[in-house]
Amino acid sequence: MARYSVGGRSAATTAAVNVAAAQLWNPHATKSIKVSEIWVRKSVATADNHILYPTVLRGVPASTLTPDVDNHFQRQYAPEFGALLDLGAFSTQPTIQIPRFLNAGAKGEAASGNVTLGAPANPQTDDVWIATIHSCDQVAVTFTDWTQIYQGNGGGTTSRLSVWYFRYAGTTPNLIVTHAAGASIVGGIAAYRGCKNTASPVNILGAGGSGTDATLELATVTTTVAGCMLLALDGSAEDFARSPLPTGFAAAFESPIAGIQNCYVTIVGTPHGSVACHYKIQAAAGASGAFVDTQEGSAPWASVLLGLEPIAGASVVRPALARASLPATVGEGFQWKFSEPLEIGPSRGLAVFTPVAVILQPSDFTFIWDE
Repeated sequence: MARYSVGGRSAATTAAVNVAAAQLWNPHATKSIKVSEIWVRKSVATADNHILYPTVLRGVPASTLTPDVDNHFQRQYAPEFGALLDLGAFSTQPTIQIPRFLNAGAKGEAASGNVTLGAPANPQTDDVWIATIHSCDQVAVTFTDWTQIYQGNGGGTTSRLSVWYFRYAGTTPNLIVTHAAGASIVGGIAAYRGCKNTASPVNILGAGGSGTDATLELATVTTTVAGCMLLALDGSAEDFARSPLPTGFAAAFESPIAGIQNCYVTIVGTPHGSVACHYKIQAAAGASGAFVDTQEGSAPWASVLLGLEPIAGASVVRPALARASLPATVGEGFQWKFSEPLEIGPSRGLAVFTPVAVILQPSDFTFIWDE
């Protein structure tokens, strides 16, 4: 194998989450390349954050460098597979390979009867929306335009959880959940990108859990492909915050009230209620293990754990590789050096993104790879 390196300076990104600054793209139809190192050096005195994701669609960069024989470590051979260094700012963002959480729509709540959920912001075709709804009764709900994933009763007689998916295709679906009478109901929609884009996006669905205490158990699932997005979903017949979350998970829902709730809560009916949606990537296929979500007091609850499958054909090497914030010092930098090189498959890429909604100022990026 021959070793190559290529470097260039990006322009400033926009202030948004998951905006790319640089990407090594492999355009070859059948061959893979292997990245062993990535170097980042700052050219502007600002604090910056970086995160590395595999990509499946190239996007539209501001500029592209095409390596030649001078990029070979011994200056003997031009790259055979045609690797390209794309530099930001990107007018169209590269598509990240593993599923990722985008945002959640506004909470929907009602004292009884139907409830209207808020749509997630800035949708794109093939985004997967997951609606999680909890009612403080045992009344079945229906949701036109959506496909049911799970619906079942929780502990006691005041807890019922339902989960639905919708794949966005350019038009916002019905957002009214039909709930005949019953008690208080609360729900929300979380949007994910990079999920399987044909048939059901659900790789695996666990057994529903139920109880009346403060520990909301989620039964283990066994995913069949690498890089699934695990969703820990639960509801309670009280307006209780969730803390601590299941190990490794982040909260998609947050009520706009004082303090951190890690869920959507409602106090408009009797009893009060809450619904939670937590997420994390499982890098390797296999058993997830069981998890526990914790509410701040005892109340009837229902739960379920599921896995969203990555986009069809994805070959996930590992989840995102994060780097802590760099200080505001010109020339500050860091290195990703992989003990096992990261493989970039045919028509795939590896890109450096900013994981926070802050401008990533111009930086120098160097990728080292073998082919």
